[in-house]
Amino acid sequence: MPLPTDWWSELERLMDAGRAEEARRLLAMAHQAGWSGATPERLAILGEEQARLIRLFEAGRWPELITEAAGQLAQRPGDGFVRKALGTALLQQNRLAEADALLLEAVAILPEDVELLITLGVTRWRQNLLEDAETLLRHALARHPGHVAALFNLANLLNARGDADGAIAAWQEVIRLDARHGQAHFNLFTRLLDLGRIDDAALAYRQALASGTLPPGAQLLGELMLPRIPTSQTEIDHWRERFREGIARLEAQSGEPGWDALHREASLSFYLAYHDRCDRDLIVALNRMLRARAPVLVHHAPLQTLPRPGERRIRVGFVSRYLNDHTIGRLNEGWLRHLDRSRFEVTLFHAPGARNDPFRTRLDALADAACTLPQELDDQRRTIAAAAPDLLFYPEVGMSPAVHHLAHARLAPVQVVGWGHPDTTGLPTVDYFLSSALIEPEGAEAHYSERLIRLHRLPCCYPVPELPAKMPTQAELGVPEHGRIYACPQTQFKLHPAFDRVLSDIATGDPDGCIVLLEWREPSWTGLLRARWAKSHPLLPERVRFLPLLPREHYLALLAQVDVLLDPIHFGSGNTFYEAMAVGTPVVTWPGRFMRGRIVAGGYRQMEIAAPPVAKELADYAPLALAFAHDEARRLAFTQEVAGKRASLFDDRSVVREFASFLQAAVAAAGAGTRLPEGWRPPQGRAG
Repeated sequence: MPLPTDWWSELERLMDAGRAEEARRLLAMAHQAGWSGATPERLAILGEEQARLIRLFEAGRWPELITEAAGQLAQRPGDGFVRKALGTALLQQNRLAEADALLLEAVAILPEDVELLITLGVTRWRQNLLEDAETLLRHALARHPGHVAALFNLANLLNARGDADGAIAAWQEVIRLDARHGQAHFNLFTRLLDLGRIDDAALAYRQALASGTLPPGAQLLGELMLPRIPTSQTEIDHWRERFREGIARLEAQSGEPGWDALHREASLSFYLAYHDRCDRDLIVALNRMLRARAPVLVHHAPLQTLPRPGERRIRVGFVSRYLNDHTIGRLNEGWLRHLDRSRFEVTLFHAPGARNDPFRTRLDALADAACTLPQELDDQRRTIAAAAPDLLFYPEVGMSPAVHHLAHARLAPVQVVGWGHPDTTGLPTVDYFLSSALIEPEGAEAHYSERLIRLHRLPCCYPVPELPAKMPTQAELGVPEHGRIYACPQTQFKLHPAFDRVLSDIATGDPDGCIVLLEWREPSWTGLLRARWAKSHPLLPERVRFLPLLPREHYLALLAQVDVLLDPIHFGSGNTFYEAMAVGTPVVTWPGRFMRGRIVAGGYRQMEIAAPPVAKELADYAPLALAFAHDEARRLAFTQEVAGKRASLFDDRSVVREFASFLQAAVAAAGAGTRLPEGWRPPQGRAG
């Protein structure tokens, strides 16, 4: 007779009814099925004390379990089962040191208890004692080969330690032993996806789907996979079409996706922006489906009456996870530093998980108020609504799940998104996309679900970067000291397959040169890039040098010491361009079809550089880069011109005045029950 899936509840029913013999038989079955707490020697002395512990454990009533187990332990200090129960409850309450001591003592009493070894291993893991945790989990498996829970925890630990291959093999073994282990299926296909092994991930997802045991919401991620390092535009278009079909399949289903999936879903549309395609329709459809399937996202807070002109300061809230030492923090520091505080009251809302660092402390000091939002979505929305903002400014939407969830709600009369993630939000609750006439192509309104606002200047007041007092040498940076250096120090998913031809033409045109790229946090992506090049541009694996991710001082030194910087096509530089102009290194670019590939060219226009390294056609890109790299006089003239004109790029107070004009006009329009008209522009040359 198989063990019932709800055997805990059945045990409780039998104990309440006084049917001790049947309870003992059920515990014996549990022992045979692998539940080590039901050891034979315990069966003979099963009584109400153990039953109370079991009931509290099953209900997850940890404080009561701690009190009950501590009382029993005082009466029976040598009872390993009670020590195990108390240690487990302390672990659940994050009292790690106490849990560790009790569980270690319990192991000495019950050395064969595999669940006890697993729990102690998890406790060591939570204390960041990863080697100890792995040793305990492997010890559990040595004593109980094929124990699914031990193997599953080991797989998760190996993944946390960066051993992706070991984790994948362990999850696959869990699935072989228990084909209906939904969480192992989920972990396997999402890890393969993060590694960039999208075909393997899709196969694992199909197998998981066939098992019928995926956790709630797993289909959200499985149906909407996108490649991290695509091999070609053809592959990109294939997965985009699958993405579109996946939205339709999910839309036809019922039931909520579940928070495990929703806490990852900001990454669903993130990679669309790197495909050289208009994303508006896909992102609108995605969010329509999410709002239908997860109505918890849809929320409308009570809104306050907006101020009449001059009645009080306009309350502006900035909502982000990255208002710290991050690109988003650097791009938005100027707003916080220079907005007129006689007209605007500024509050920073840091999303959960935001890193606390000196840069964030500096930004917080620039604001009128700052707070870290609580963990729960309802509490986050209440916190923001309590501040009664007139306007919420999201520096980015699409990079952080928490921020994306908040942007689904109407929390202020006016809601605006910036260019931190330069793509539309697709949300009906975001009113405006703040951009610039310098970088938006003709007809760009069609790219956004929001009303497009074109400032006259780049939408950023970027402070002059502080350069290292002593620049590391090329040797210290790991780049060749001889020959020309072409660097593209960007995230690897920015490198569209069409850019490979440009890199290959540069490598062919300068046999003595070196192209420098950066490794990324996911080492497998470098292998995917090399494999892509080996098929279509076999010269590149030989000629490209990858550097590890660099600390900021070394990164700035790299920008200063290379001959030419290469702007990726379709999704180019933003923060890197500003830093490059601080050191005067030419950035070669080609303006693409979308704003996200036109920022460098727009920056040159703002500085009024006479002959910038901007290719008119994609075919001109490599020849232009080669020409600049080989002409030292031309590079020097460029550097000198930038030095004389970069004051118009950095610390740009005029764009702050444009931003202020927009904020004031948008709030006034909302007060009148409308929005700013299409094509609205702020006045130039004076405060709004």
